[in-house]
This record gives sequence, C-alpha cells and structure tokens, in this order.
Amino acid sequence: MNLFVMLAISPSAEPNPVLQGAFQILSDRGHRVHLGFARDDQPRSLDQDWRDYDLVVLKSRSDYWLSKAEIAEIDGVLVVNSPRGVRLAKNKVVSSKVLFASGEKIPRSWLVQCPQDFPIEVHGPIVIKRLDSERGIGVHEIFDRSDLTAYANNIGPWLVQERLQHDGFDYKIYVIGTQIHGVRKRFHSKSYLDRGEIFSVPNELRERALKAGECLGLTVYGIDFLKVDTEYFAIDINPFPGFRQFPSAAELLADFWIEKATNAQSQIQARYAREETEN
Repeated sequence: MNLFVMLAISPSAEPNPVLQGAFQILSDRGHRVHLGFARDDQPRSLDQDWRDYDLVVLKSRSDYWLSKAEIAEIDGVLVVNSPRGVRLAKNKVVSSKVLFASGEKIPRSWLVQCPQDFPIEVHGPIVIKRLDSERGIGVHEIFDRSDLTAYANNIGPWLVQERLQHDGFDYKIYVIGTQIHGVRKRFHSKSYLDRGEIFSVPNELRERALKAGECLGLTVYGIDFLKVDTEYFAIDINPFPGFRQFPSAAELLADFWIEKATNAQSQIQARYAREETEN
C-alpha cells in the first residue's frame, strides 16, 4: 500500500506518538508512508494524477490540505476522513445543525455576527464559540450579559449556545471505524490538556457517536458529550483527534487504513473488470 498523510503546515516539535506508532506499524508491514507538510510540499500540477496512492489520510483541517484532498478525490482516490466531512465538522454551526437535524441532542444554539446579538429571551450563562474554534481557543463562557462588551468589536460569525448545568465532566467518545473508546475528563476550557479516566461507553452513546460520524461523513473522529441529569448532549465533534488515551489506537489506525485501501482497490479492480467485459 502506498499511503499519503496530509498532516500539517510544518512538522511538530512534539509529534503525536499514536500517529508515529501507526506509521511505524505500516512501515514494518512493508507499506510506504509519505508524510505531507504544507511548508515542504512540492507544487503539484493539476494535471498530475493522485492515483499513484492507494489511500490519502486527511489529518489536517487547513484549507491547503482540504483542497488537495478534494483534488485526490476527483482523481478517484479514497480519502479518510472525507474532505466534505472535515469541512462540515470544523464549522461549529454547520456541524451542530447536522447533528440536530439527525435527531441528536444539542444545547439550544444560535448563529450570530456579534456575541451581543444573541436572543433576548435567553437567560443565564452562555457559551460563545468561533466557527473554527479548537482546543478551547475561541471558546468563552459568559456568565453575565455585561461581560459581552469585551467582544463588541469581535465580529463573527459566532456560535452561541446555552451553557448546560451538567455534572462537571466532559465525556469524550473516540471512534476509529467501528471501534469505540470513552474518556471522562473534568470539564473546563483547557481540558484537552488533561488526562482523563477511561469509562465504559453506554450502548446509547455508542450508537449516537456512530450515527454522528455517519451523518457528517467521518470515520476517524471524536465527539464530546455533557451529561445533564440522565441526558447526554453533544457539544463538539473533532475530525481526527490525538487518540492519546485510546489503547492500541496506533494498531487500530494502521489496520483501519489498510482495510479501507484494500477495499478501495478491490472496488476499482471490479469496476475495471466490468468495463472490460462490457467493451
């Protein structure tokens, strides 16, 4: 298998150990892995074909790699996650609407140009999020409407959500294909830096997590829930998280990529065979 991984703008000083492990497993099994960094990427003419790769892995959310991933798809190469799914997931408003339309429970939400524009009937604390916020950057909890004056000049758009009175934990569900793993963390704006505790994912959350990925077109992702009394509410979805607390994640990723590439090649060969028969 010849694999191209769209990683980031430039190499990280602290590479993700899960990804490094997956790449090593693939290499040990005789597969070729090309790591793509936008800063070092060579210009590629649009008439050049991506079909010399069996699979493209889209790790980055940057417009540069999203555009290249879409070009690879046009050339008929399978991309995981799909560029469309990543574009949907990185936009907090659109992903929230997709989840809501699918029947998922989410906090009451509004799209506004300025945080001060949220509906007057909303009382109590709110959360405001930049559309492309991640790792807590661009996410702010507002407990008093007067605090919004600090964002008067911060033109959006913004996603405004009611702040749920939850049990204080962030229930993170990590998904690789159909493999599910749950980590529970104390909820705060920098909780992504914390190590959480593993928890057994209830069947209800498992089904909801898989359905969310299906609706958005994601197969490798994380989804966060908050628990209010006995109800869970989805508050965020992350295409391709770090998986640092997902046991055997490196091997699961490597196996999943091999499976997807193998299935894609089988489908291509079957199509060629049909075309030859028809001709």
